[in-house]
This record gives sequence, structure tokens and C-alpha cells, in this order.
Amino acid sequence: MNEEKIIIEWLLTGQEKEFITNESRGIENRLKYAAGICHLKLKGRFIEDWSKISIKVLNHFAKQLEVELVHNKLIFSNKNSKSR
Repeated sequence: MNEEKIIIEWLLTGQEKEFITNESRGIENRLKYAAGICHLKLKGRFIEDWSKISIKVLNHFAKQLEVELVHNKLIFSNKNSKSR
């Protein structure tokens, strides 16, 4: 995926950035919120395989949200004991 396509397709609005900042804690959660929101806008559905979100896209979110850049892909798991 080229840089221009990433910038256009995975761009957060000001309201989305504010929502993510106010409603989530930690870099990983903020990146997951961002990926979830943009994927829903782009594809019309929720993310099924988090490993398919590239590091380039994650770092694009990190820049927009002014958090540290990431070096590995996100793994989604529910830490709730009921889900195990």
C-alpha cells in the first residue's frame, strides 16, 4: 500500500481523534480504536483479522494521535475471563 493511499484511506477526523483520546487508555487501545473506526468507514464492517492492519497504517495512526510509533502488529484478544 503506498503512502498516499494510506494517508487518504486511514485519516481520522478531529472528532474521531478527540473520541479516541477521551475514551481509551494506552497506545495499543488507541490504535485499535483508530483502526476499528477507519476500517468500518472504509469497508463497512468490523475488523476480523487484526494482523492484516499493516505497521505503516498503525504508524500513520500513531502520528495522527501523537503517540509513540509501533514496531509490531496488533493482536486482538479479550482479556475478560468469561470470554476464555
